[in-house]
Amino acid sequence: MTFEQLVADEGGDETRAKKEMQLKQEAFEERRDFMQLLTDAAMNPKEAQASVATQKMALAISKDWMLSAYRDHIAENRAAVPHSIALRIGEFEGRRKTARTRRSSCGSSPRGTTPCATASWQSCV
Repeated sequence: MTFEQLVADEGGDETRAKKEMQLKQEAFEERRDFMQLLTDAAMNPKEAQASVATQKMALAISKDWMLSAYRDHIAENRAAVPHSIALRIGEFEGRRKTARTRRSSCGSSPRGTTPCATASWQSCV
């Protein structure tokens, strides 16, 4: 599109035509990789001016990558859980292994107690 055409489209207003030309040039200068285009179409369809069909296609293409990223995120969170937790209340000191390092007693708790409430603290005293 030429500057003259923009001036005509803006009703002869050269200032508005220059602003429009500047916006169009910046839009074409911006580089995006394929993954970014898919992300924009899937997650921000209005801003990306993507149709519903384009959004669905972007989600279908990206499904495996999204699942992989989700699993990586979950694995990182699980790896960050400490192996044991120390507790000190008054004279009592104890250390409790987390569910990550021990089998939970859930499901086998005595009647009248809540699940996992029967697991005991190991005294460090």
